[in-house]
Amino acid sequence: MMTAPHPEPLSPPAPDAAFLDAAGCARWLKTVPLIHAAAAHRQLTTRLVALNAVEIGAEARLGILETLRQPIVYVQAEMARGFSGKPMPLAREARDSFRAAMALWDQLQRGYDLCLQGLAGNVFASVTLALHRGLDCAARKMLDHHLAHMQVPEAAYANLHRLYRLAEKLQRATEKVPDPMFQGAELTNCTRTWVRALLLDMANPRDKRPRQILLVNRLLERWTPKVLVLAQPPEDARQPLLYVSLDAHVGLSRAPVSGGGVRVFDTGSLSKSLAKRIMGLRRGADPASLGLPDDCQQPGCEALLLAVYRQWCEA
Repeated sequence: MMTAPHPEPLSPPAPDAAFLDAAGCARWLKTVPLIHAAAAHRQLTTRLVALNAVEIGAEARLGILETLRQPIVYVQAEMARGFSGKPMPLAREARDSFRAAMALWDQLQRGYDLCLQGLAGNVFASVTLALHRGLDCAARKMLDHHLAHMQVPEAAYANLHRLYRLAEKLQRATEKVPDPMFQGAELTNCTRTWVRALLLDMANPRDKRPRQILLVNRLLERWTPKVLVLAQPPEDARQPLLYVSLDAHVGLSRAPVSGGGVRVFDTGSLSKSLAKRIMGLRRGADPASLGLPDDCQQPGCEALLLAVYRQWCEA
């Protein structure tokens, strides 16, 4: 069984060539034993602490983070095995795994924030990339809370909304960005990543097994383009709407919310798509013919889709 690294405070090592540019980071990564997730996790966390303590150009920092991102997501998924679906309250080893995962997400988030500070006023695509990667990091941190069946803290919602508000302010919310880890057929953007995090949060993940949570998360990567994000409710809305305030430290609500920064989710197109798949499964159609993943098998697939339909599309 993998032993979780203890999340004690980390002292940043002296800066070295691995943090001067992405090429140096790639060379350093070759020395990291990714097959030994706990050891790799420790090294990646320590190195991110060091990177965040070094003053380098924002473009160079973003290049390094882009090089580190896939290995980080991999070892985080391995760490999640230590706390996903475990009995509550978590045993000490599971708590240590969870805290270590949170520490790494926090350091990665800090790195993207430093990029955004350094790119202030920049008109290049790097701003959009840094915004998207920051939002994706925030969404993955929330996902780990769901896998551990733990309540998402207010600070996590606040961070997610902060980054999306900035994306809107800079007019980068719908600008497409490449993402090698994206499961959808198209490029993604900040809005879709923000929507994915909030809809997964509303899918009642604490009542689902980790495998189901991960499946819903993958499906949302494909389905978020079907959700319209509006500044105010349409006058002729026929579909129940979902509401969120960028000023509040909470997720989506079925009831209208007050305050500033209110956004409205119109799930009408998503509702039709889900209903079509649910009816197809009831008629005995093969899940793959309905555009569903191979591991979305009956009878659990229909029950899962019906559950999220009720959460997202019914009053």
